[in-house]
Amino acid sequence: MKNLIKACHDKDIWVILDAVPNHMAGDVPIESFIPFNKAQYFHDDCGSIDDSEKTQEQKENCAIWGMPDLKLENEYVNNTLLSWIKDTINDYDFDGVRYADVSNVPK
Repeated sequence: MKNLIKACHDKDIWVILDAVPNHMAGDVPIESFIPFNKAQYFHDDCGSIDDSEKTQEQKENCAIWGMPDLKLENEYVNNTLLSWIKDTINDYDFDGVRYADVSNVPK
């Protein structure tokens, strides 16, 4: 990845990290999501509300599309994700970040 980004920069091409840090893959045990391998780091499922009908509060505080949704308001989760993003940008020399699914995170 570092070689690819360097080659892009050599051709004056910027490289953006496309991050989706608020939810995880479905049908996978929470224990496998290291370092977020405890239920306390995730929002409740909140039932089977159609995602298009969820209120903004439900989008921010419930699992989305049946996938475990991280509690970004949890200090450990928030700090760990911010550190990961900062370290990843610096380690690989990304030029920016696109935060996908921003409507599902706390404002």
